[in-house]
Amino acid sequence: MLLLVVPRGGGSRLFTMLFVATVIATMFCTSARAAQCHGPIASVALHDDGRLSVRQGTLNSPMWILCNVNNSQGYVATVTTCKSWQALLMAAQKTGATVYLYTNSTPCNHTSWGTADVYYLEDRG
Repeated sequence: MLLLVVPRGGGSRLFTMLFVATVIATMFCTSARAAQCHGPIASVALHDDGRLSVRQGTLNSPMWILCNVNNSQGYVATVTTCKSWQALLMAAQKTGATVYLYTNSTPCNHTSWGTADVYYLEDRG
């Protein structure tokens, strides 16, 4: 529920209209958040060229390429971050922990292999 308090008499009509328009526009902007894909880690893979891949959900889910442990060119994560993510993902896979992957534009219901623009991982145990 949204409650708007608009001062009477003190503000101009134009100010009031701009204020209301700004509040409404902000409401729509907050719905364009990044995707938060969560679930157990089904598999973690490291390709021979250093690409770190993860399969979240079931073994029938597609894999995401998250980053590269040798080179950060073309990825959001640095090499150091990628190596840390590898350790986090492998530990989470072994324990069955729920991991949240935050991505800027890749939808959680992806249907094929691809590079995900994941910028944040969270292990919620």
